[in-house]
Amino acid sequence: AYEIRLSLVGSEMCIRDRVSTQSTADLQKITEVREELDTFYQRLDTFRPREDSLLIELQAANNKVVENTKRVQAVFVHIKAEDSKIDALISKRKQLEEELGSLRLQRIENNRANREKEQADRAAKWAAIQEEKQRRKEEFLERERRRQEERAAAEMLIVPYEEELSLCDNLLAYLESIAAQKKAKGDLKLKWEIYLSFEHISTVPPKTYAEVDQTIAAIKAKKEYYQQLSKQKQEQRRAALENPEVEASEAEAVSDPAASSEASSQPAEITAPVQDDKVSHTVTEAAPTTEGENKVEASADQ
Repeated sequence: AYEIRLSLVGSEMCIRDRVSTQSTADLQKITEVREELDTFYQRLDTFRPREDSLLIELQAANNKVVENTKRVQAVFVHIKAEDSKIDALISKRKQLEEELGSLRLQRIENNRANREKEQADRAAKWAAIQEEKQRRKEEFLERERRRQEERAAAEMLIVPYEEELSLCDNLLAYLESIAAQKKAKGDLKLKWEIYLSFEHISTVPPKTYAEVDQTIAAIKAKKEYYQQLSKQKQEQRRAALENPEVEASEAEAVSDPAASSEASSQPAEITAPVQDDKVSHTVTEAAPTTEGENKVEASADQ
């Protein structure tokens, strides 16, 4: 805003009083200055409404600035409150992290203790299983030892090659009865059971009455051979009974007691000379029993 000084008004009156004494150039200059002042005042009057509107706008802007300042201050207060809350949350988070770490350590310790307990339980169960297996093994070995002793005792009661020796005695008795018939000559006809008995002891039967004495000598030699085998078998049984450690080691290797007993009960292979190489028979049937042999001898005597 522009202000009009009071001194100018006074100077204007002085100028108006001295018009007559000044030169025309001065008057002209004063006139120009006066016109400029009027122009300035007119322009000043034109700017006054704009100045008022600007003042109003400036006052509104100032009010907005004050209001925004108050809002910013309120925001700052809220931020400070939130910062305090954040600090409390951070401290609480640290506390919870510490608690979580302690809980994790406790869980790790508990898991370790549980694993050690489980391992100890498994080791105890395994030891119990091994102990039970050892006990069963010892019981099995004891049963096998007793079974071997019982089988050996039973085998000791059985005479080895008893059947072959019995067949030799029966055949000797039968042939001696035939040899007692001095007048008999020619071919000798025997029954099928007699042939089976000869085949069982691997001896050639006589074809004629003249060969009976030679067959009797062969059967006696065969009987002596079976007696020697029987004696050897009995000595082996006695040696097995006198050495129980061998029995125990054999019992451990036995997986099928029935098969082993069957194999041990089979007689050894018989190799004996025969009377005649021209005759050989293969008979798979069982040898006749003593009762059948007695019937054959009785029929021959008749």
